[in-house]
Amino acid sequence: MISSNNSSNLPQKKKLILLDIDNTVFDSGAYRVTLFERICEELGHNEKKEDFVRSCHELADTMVRGTGMFDTEKFVDTILEKFHVSVDKRADIVAHLYKPEYTKLHVHAEVMDVLDRLSQLGELGILSQGEDRFQRTKLVSFLRYLSSEHIHIHLDKRSQMESIFERYLDYDVYYVDDMLIMLAAAKKADAKVRTIWIKRGRYAHAQPELEGFLPDATVLDMSEAEEAIKNL
Repeated sequence: MISSNNSSNLPQKKKLILLDIDNTVFDSGAYRVTLFERICEELGHNEKKEDFVRSCHELADTMVRGTGMFDTEKFVDTILEKFHVSVDKRADIVAHLYKPEYTKLHVHAEVMDVLDRLSQLGELGILSQGEDRFQRTKLVSFLRYLSSEHIHIHLDKRSQMESIFERYLDYDVYYVDDMLIMLAAAKKADAKVRTIWIKRGRYAHAQPELEGFLPDATVLDMSEAEEAIKNL
């Protein structure tokens, strides 16, 4: 399903495609299951794995709803306290948060082929919210397709939108995200940015419509996003 409300033909410029990470190119829900199960095994709580994983999901959801990001330090501290884990295990838990062998498993299936094709249309970058090291661990599988100067990871990316898009006045910019509020902020920062709402993941379908904002295209996966980018 692709819907678009933009049919304008603008002069050709260099193309820049900025991608959110979580739920856009990366299956955050499946990754969490892997991460939480491995931490559970590390702590020797296998007999309580279901309760442990559920508690971790609830904690992660609470953090994301509250601050828009997964707070790694708060997560580890809460796990230590809630499950009466010795602080000696802190480093072991932290190590699991940055294992690329976990993140490589959970790039959405179509993404690698799509990025390969998109890299021939323009330059690819990231516009993500979260802790820099934690988010960059999710990029290892497809880092070769990204231009390092176009990787933007911020604790509060909405506050950085204006300064980011000011850098790209000589580009036709396409921005793909699962969060309408982020796409609206991008459009407010630069009305020329083509906004593409990828409607997947646990948060995309729970969002209310934003009064006064309609994304330039709505898609269900990155294959549809590729077609939208070609046609906007």
